[in-house]
Amino acid sequence: MSSKLVLSIPHIDVDVSIKEFLKSNEEIIRSSKERGAQVVVMPTPMHQLLDVLRGVKRFSTYWSTMSELINEFLDLSTRTLLYILFTPMIYRAGNRRYLVTGLVVPQGKVYYSKKVVAESSLTSVSFSKEIELLDIGGIKICPLIGSDIFFPEIPRLCNYLGSDMILSIQIPNLIGVREDVLKSVLITRALENSIPTINLGSYMKGENVVPTVLVSSSGDVVEMYNGLEPSIFLVEITKRNVNMNRNVIRYLKNLIKYLV
Repeated sequence: MSSKLVLSIPHIDVDVSIKEFLKSNEEIIRSSKERGAQVVVMPTPMHQLLDVLRGVKRFSTYWSTMSELINEFLDLSTRTLLYILFTPMIYRAGNRRYLVTGLVVPQGKVYYSKKVVAESSLTSVSFSKEIELLDIGGIKICPLIGSDIFFPEIPRLCNYLGSDMILSIQIPNLIGVREDVLKSVLITRALENSIPTINLGSYMKGENVVPTVLVSSSGDVVEMYNGLEPSIFLVEITKRNVNMNRNVIRYLKNLIKYLV
């Protein structure tokens, strides 16, 4: 098990086709490895996802292109021995579709963590009402999509379940959040739980930017970038010692089931 993990956080254009994305992601992953990263956290192309959420494109068409992307990640992960975390994505489990964060591991497997709570702009997908941490060599990441980060009970449960970092993912052109509000929430969550909190940034045409924000466990903003040019940030995450209170965990799990 690892006591530390170096993450690469690319801030990139997500208003591109899957084909364009495939051309650029190998360079990003190789550059991240050269800089000492063990994990690359990739925002996924948004245009295709937004089309499905708005009912413009069929899920089967979307899944066909995303399968190509996942296979590319599997190949790159095997060749570079890097973990590749990608988000957000629509994933079908049984008869339901979920917004998820995916994790590709060098052993050739893919793991998924679902969005926790519902919101009015995402009526075409289901929600898990449960926290699903992603474990990378003993370092645990709690991915929170959209409004998940705004409910204090959810990051608090991430903390008590042993998460070493909270990853916030906002969807440009769908879920609008003011930059100052997002920054304030990220700082608050970091301070409340003494845990590093990161917002995965990206940008689309029309200056639609989601900022990349890196907040330390003490609430200090280490980096905030809202540019329309690609950039890569490196973050070192350290394994935390967390006292897991079973009663608090049970209470928070029950409470989250009733969040809207």
